[in-house]
Amino acid sequence: MKFIELQLTNIGPFYGTNSFNFDSEKKLTLIGGQNGAGKTTFLKSVRLALYGPLAFGLKTTTPKYFNRVINMINNQARAEKSENYSISITFSLVSNMERTTFKIIRNWKISHSMREDVMVLKNDKILGPKSQTLFFENLRTSFPPSLLELCLFDGEDIATLTKNDFLSSYLKDLSNKLFNLDLFESLQTNLKKYLSSVDKTSEQAAYEDELTALKKEQVKNQQLVHDLNHEQETLQNDLDELIIRQKQLKETFQTHGGLVKEQREKLLLRINTIEHERKNNSDSIKNFISRDLPFFIMAQQVNNLTNQLESEEDYFMSKVMHSKIQEINFSNILSDVDLSSDIAEKIKSKIGEQFKGDQEVDLIHNASNSEAQSIYSLNQQLKQEQFKSFVSLIKQNKELLVELKEARDSLKINAESTEFNDMVNEIESLSNQISLSENKLHIIDSDKEELSSELTEIENKVNKVNLKLRNIYKTKESYGESEKVIRVTELFQNKQLRSKLRDAEYLSLKMIKSLMHKHAFIQYISIDPITFEIKLYNNKNELINQQVLSAGEKEIIVLSIIYGTIASSKKELPFILDTLLGRLDEEHKLAIVSTLLPSLGSQAIVLSTNSEINEGLYRSVKNQIAFEYTLNYIDTEQRSVIEHHFFDFDKVGGKYEF
Repeated sequence: MKFIELQLTNIGPFYGTNSFNFDSEKKLTLIGGQNGAGKTTFLKSVRLALYGPLAFGLKTTTPKYFNRVINMINNQARAEKSENYSISITFSLVSNMERTTFKIIRNWKISHSMREDVMVLKNDKILGPKSQTLFFENLRTSFPPSLLELCLFDGEDIATLTKNDFLSSYLKDLSNKLFNLDLFESLQTNLKKYLSSVDKTSEQAAYEDELTALKKEQVKNQQLVHDLNHEQETLQNDLDELIIRQKQLKETFQTHGGLVKEQREKLLLRINTIEHERKNNSDSIKNFISRDLPFFIMAQQVNNLTNQLESEEDYFMSKVMHSKIQEINFSNILSDVDLSSDIAEKIKSKIGEQFKGDQEVDLIHNASNSEAQSIYSLNQQLKQEQFKSFVSLIKQNKELLVELKEARDSLKINAESTEFNDMVNEIESLSNQISLSENKLHIIDSDKEELSSELTEIENKVNKVNLKLRNIYKTKESYGESEKVIRVTELFQNKQLRSKLRDAEYLSLKMIKSLMHKHAFIQYISIDPITFEIKLYNNKNELINQQVLSAGEKEIIVLSIIYGTIASSKKELPFILDTLLGRLDEEHKLAIVSTLLPSLGSQAIVLSTNSEINEGLYRSVKNQIAFEYTLNYIDTEQRSVIEHHFFDFDKVGGKYEF
């Protein structure tokens, strides 16, 4: 569709007859005007002229429809009781390789009630009632109101579409209509309605109800899985960024002598261990000093005492043994041996001498056996090894004291540095965020696993129900044929969509590269043919986080993808864009106006204020402009007039240059 002319008579702020001409080989038309000058009326008039009640979501000319129309009537003309209120739109369509011109005229009469008269001209010939009805049916099919709505934008619409979910929904609707996929969906719907109208047994009805419920549950779970995948992908990207940031902070922190939480805790644990070891060593040293050291000092005296006691004990024992031997009657013992009594006495004397000490020992202590054993035990303890152990403990305590001081100094330096504290707080905050993200990812994995099990179970149930239904349908040939048609159309629809989306990806990327400052930033675009989710990849084939893009970059990407989708359909579409450039810088504005808009659809009609398209931008694209208008609202007359220039940018010496 290409617009040729729009004529408004006593509509909105336009008093009398006012015309916009669009008939040119050039695609770009500029319509300037301040707020309230009539730009919104222009948009509403295009809708109303083409579709009548359908423009307001109504099927026929009801009182509600007429109330909407009355609200668009010019107040001055109505006060003058004018009888001429109309909108006419002239446009051309290509059908069977031939371009045809149509003109729709909607005229309203106001008396006690409102009446609408509609006239359609085809190549300047008035259509009869039947032909007119057929024309509107064809128009609603080939260029439905929903498709026109997809071609009308304002700045807020574009801002909304920069959110991926909204853009995916918009792109799905646009693709269905541009690629005629909605016709296939309509065919499939009608076939399914036909199949459902075939006589059913109660068993068949029950199975079909069960199948419908299962498929609804299946679609619901698949959407949940898709949402979880999207959430997981976003979370994983965020987690990767958090981990990288934490790693960088730790490296910076440690490079400048800082201690991260794990090191600080490890250092505190070591300090506690050292203090515990030193306390145990000190206790052992104190015990040694109070209990054993005096004896170590007197070690020689204790050794002498031990020798004296041993000598006294030996002497005492020899005396006892000698005395005992003297009391023995050897004559009786040796009576059975033929020995004389003299010899027995000599033997006794010799044995006694063996137990008699060599020298006399002075009995100084005359200690009991238990007292002597205590002295022997003490002397045994006073060995050099125990003293060495005592010295080793003292040396170890000195070394531990040095290590303890170093550890405490490290903690003190770390605690007194504000910069380190800030880093520690950020590192700990990142750790908490990482832990939280990991927990969320774990929950998502669990949910996905659970959903996957449920989907497998549902799929098994669907297969069983389908098998039972196929057995029922075997005798119904028409069902089988219709089912084949549905499958074939679904396959064709999917193939057609994938092919068109590949073209759209290529054309969108080409436009993005010509518009964006960062020409090499985006290297690949992917549009999912099922969800229409859009993914961008850099030159390393890494997924680009779209949250890092500026508002202007997002708007350029949205417009480029819309352009690519339209261009891949090879359809003629007029686009009307209202306050489109508000969020863009001057360079991006110039790229949009000079490169994208002249390529967007069959026509691009831009409604703008003089702040959006300023004089510099206007002059840079003037050669590409087909028509330019300014809607000038005259406050004293409370009406707008259409002037054939774009603001005062071409005014020289009080006159406009054309």
